Amino acid sequence: EQVEHLVAVSGGAYLASSFCSHIVEASSPSSTETLQAWYKQIVARTLIRMQNNASYFIRDWGSNQNGAGRRFWPPFLDALMFVFIIAYTIIITPLTYLIVFLNPICEYL
Repeated sequence: EQVEHLVAVSGGAYLASSFCSHIVEASSPSSTETLQAWYKQIVARTLIRMQNNASYFIRDWGSNQNGAGRRFWPPFLDALMFVFIIAYTIIITPLTYLIVFLNPICEYL
C-alpha cells in the first residue's frame, strides 16, 4: 500500500512489469472499495494474464482458447512432453560434461 519503489531482477521483472502495467491501467479505487480489495483485484488480473500468456508451455485443459496456441495433439500430451524434456535435460547435461571434459583427459593419460 505504501510502496515507493519496486525493484525486480531476472524472471521476477516479468511479473513486476505486468503488475505495474495493471496498476497504471487501473483507475483509482472507488470510495466504496478498500485499498486492499483494489490491490487484490489487480493481483488477480495480473496472475490471470500471466497464466493466459503461459499457455504455450502447458495448456489449461479447462480453458477454451479459441484456436490460440492449439496444436494437433490432445492436451494430456503436453504434460508428457514436459516430463520428457525435463528428463532429457537431466540426462544430457552429465553426458555433455563426460564427453567434453573427461574424454579429453582420458586421451591425455
